[in-house]
Amino acid sequence: MSDPDRLVLHGSFTSSSSYKPMLFLALSGLPFSFRTVNLKIGVQKQPAHLAINRYGQVPVLQHRGLTLVMSNVILDYLARTTGHFEGDNEQDRIHCREWLSWENDAITNVARVPHFARFRPDVPQVIVDYFRPGAEAALDFVDKSLAGRKWLVGEHCTIADLGCFG
Repeated sequence: MSDPDRLVLHGSFTSSSSYKPMLFLALSGLPFSFRTVNLKIGVQKQPAHLAINRYGQVPVLQHRGLTLVMSNVILDYLARTTGHFEGDNEQDRIHCREWLSWENDAITNVARVPHFARFRPDVPQVIVDYFRPGAEAALDFVDKSLAGRKWLVGEHCTIADLGCFG
């Protein structure tokens, strides 16, 4: 019988979206189980995985009878329920969630460029070139936001940093 309090993360080591909650869990020192989802052979599109993630993607976190999908939703949940990597006050917590929302839009371009180059050689270079300026602009924005500071929000690592780092 499985322990409902056990954190169980389903993901892939080749997925930057899986990396973010893996990084959170590893850095927090929280015990968790990892279930590999082999993306190369399409396990994420098979019925067993679709039963826990209707989008056919990774990651998936199961905890206390809940099933959470989407890496930034998982980061939000983990920060709220464990207190790790959370903002120190309500304004910082809001800023962390703003960064997660921004990351979901802007940093996705950063992930697309190497993804297409590595895993999708069938995608024409013109597509990769289309995403490159947005990716570079997103990275420049993060660099400017970090000028003179160590963390995106507050004085310690938060889910904003973990979300954007992935």
